Amino acid sequence: GEQGALLAGHVGAPRKERTKCGLLGSSMFVLRHRKFWIIFVVCVTVMGTGITLINNVGNVVVSLGKEGVGFYVIMISVGSTLGRAGAGFLRLGMVWPPIIAAAAQLILSSSSWYALSFGCFFTGVGFGASFTLQPCCLAEVFGTKDFGKILGLSMFAPSVGSILLSVVMATFIYDIHIPPGGEVCTGPSCFRFTFLILAALNIACALLVKVFLYKK
Repeated sequence: GEQGALLAGHVGAPRKERTKCGLLGSSMFVLRHRKFWIIFVVCVTVMGTGITLINNVGNVVVSLGKEGVGFYVIMISVGSTLGRAGAGFLRLGMVWPPIIAAAAQLILSSSSWYALSFGCFFTGVGFGASFTLQPCCLAEVFGTKDFGKILGLSMFAPSVGSILLSVVMATFIYDIHIPPGGEVCTGPSCFRFTFLILAALNIACALLVKVFLYKK
């Protein structure tokens, strides 16, 4: 159908399974469904990656010995807008947001001042695309019965990603690189390991989608 075409013909449970979900009319059904948790984990990772950069872009700029955060916030915002629109226009599948986010984190891990703009932009693209594809993917897998409840459950993903990846992981790594007696971390080591971990997580999510979510 049209939703199948939107997701490039890859994502989707058998029609019989989607009908069963609709007849049950229960959002609790999805909590026992493997594909819901795959979509949820992907959104936790990609959205959490975007929020981590948004929350820490000021510290990233300072750690590289520069000033002026506004330009990089704009790059993230522009990337997010284009990602939201482009994901639907180009009919991307759910595998693309983590691929784009992983590439962006590898760019950022170079700790190059010139790479920061590209890293911010493509992080925004992956972040925005995930918000467009999340409801499309859920509708394709589970149908539209009780869709509001199902989408509502999945929308905990950005909060979970923010807490785990930004508040806990990124903050911990940043703090352990602050020199004794200091208050601010400077140098490429402040965020390099964070970006590499985020890249690895997003690559794992892309493989998870490719192997399990697209499996009929």
